Amino acid sequence: MANHILLKNIEKHFNNNFNNALVLKNINLLIEEGDFVSIVGPSGSGKSTLLSIIGTLEKPSNGSVIFNEEDISGLNHKKLSDFRFHNIGFVFQQFNLLPTLTSIENVILPTISRRVNFKIYERAKTLLKKMGLEDKLDSLPSQLSGGQQQRVALARAIVNEPAWILADEPTGNLDSKTSMDMFLLLRNLNEEKNCGVIFVTHDRTLAQMSNRIIEINDGEVISDHHGKKL
Repeated sequence: MANHILLKNIEKHFNNNFNNALVLKNINLLIEEGDFVSIVGPSGSGKSTLLSIIGTLEKPSNGSVIFNEEDISGLNHKKLSDFRFHNIGFVFQQFNLLPTLTSIENVILPTISRRVNFKIYERAKTLLKKMGLEDKLDSLPSQLSGGQQQRVALARAIVNEPAWILADEPTGNLDSKTSMDMFLLLRNLNEEKNCGVIFVTHDRTLAQMSNRIIEINDGEVISDHHGKKL
């Protein structure tokens, strides 16, 4: 397995003034190279926390996160930042576009101050054209629909051709047709680029079209089975 993710005995505690909440409990998962996985479960079940730990935005309280045989759980902030840049693209429900930047400026943002071996603007233009946004290169987020903003966010996530796309409720603010369009863009990237996708969603219709569905409740994996691949 050339490019896999292994989670071993993952636990996550959050401390507050009243108690020590155990949000994830003994999570053990192997996600293989190029897989398309949906993580489902009710609000508060731990889905987004799990995704944040996989993406190294959060550190587990216990356990290990292993990419390609390397335990990255203990890497320092600088090394984790470099690891994310080269390996992971994030897509979020709220788009997280900078309002004063155009579409193409938002897409190239992750590459600013980094040394890359490609022509940044050319790649950004190519990606936005692939997303059907060739006439929106110089538009601000406020001039775009929700679906268009999410496509800009997806182009930004893949500008450095990461091995993995981590998508946290990326269709949560979109209507059903636009949600399906976004899901199919992710599927196409998965199939054309062999880019692994981990997709957190409340939409079980979309989840059923994944290769694999992992269901979480109360911080534990309660189901792990194959979906109905398109």
